[in-house]
Amino acid sequence: MLAKRRDSNKAAESTNTPDAGEKTPLKPRANEPSGAKKEAPPEISPTTIEGSFSARIELSLHRSPECERRPLVERFGIQVHGKGKVSLIIPAATSIIRALIEIDEGAFQAHGRRAIDPGRLALWANDPGFSAVAPYDALIGVDGCVKSSTGKTRAQQEARGWNNIEETALAAAHAGYFLKTGKDLFGGNICRFRSGALFFFPGGLDHRASLEERGFEDICSAARIDPQR
Repeated sequence: MLAKRRDSNKAAESTNTPDAGEKTPLKPRANEPSGAKKEAPPEISPTTIEGSFSARIELSLHRSPECERRPLVERFGIQVHGKGKVSLIIPAATSIIRALIEIDEGAFQAHGRRAIDPGRLALWANDPGFSAVAPYDALIGVDGCVKSSTGKTRAQQEARGWNNIEETALAAAHAGYFLKTGKDLFGGNICRFRSGALFFFPGGLDHRASLEERGFEDICSAARIDPQR
């Protein structure tokens, strides 16, 4: 009699067990009405994924100008001493062209503009004056737009001791000043140095005719300064 009763219980259990292919309805969660509608999860389309990914990449790549400037400003000891006046140090065993390449790249990252025209930078890379290396730290101090120097011929400027700076030093000073301030060392003028003139074009620093025998209000002089005074 006991065996029969067990068999009947097993039969009842087997009839209540769902088939393998049959889905068992989920019980409603606590405090949830049995007839409540469940919110569908938000759809994630390829566009949503792509937009989110791009936003994260853009955020990770964005760096402030100060983040781009600081290491180079410290490495080259760049200091601004007033409008159009700057000093920097070219470290021992570092050529000016190497300094220009590093500063130009940092300036582009910080300000979105090249300090030196790429074509001019390539030409200077083959110039012995720019590729020379000194065994000591070289201090460069420059006034890139000497007060009252515009409107004068080269001879008149040089009679006052101006234009007494080499192209290498003026290029380095311009690059350092632009990196530090985001501004033109020459104040928008054509700037004469010992044997020519430079101008800060939209595409970067490059040569410009200096019109030696004429004085124009947009042609200024560069001159050496002693930043330690």
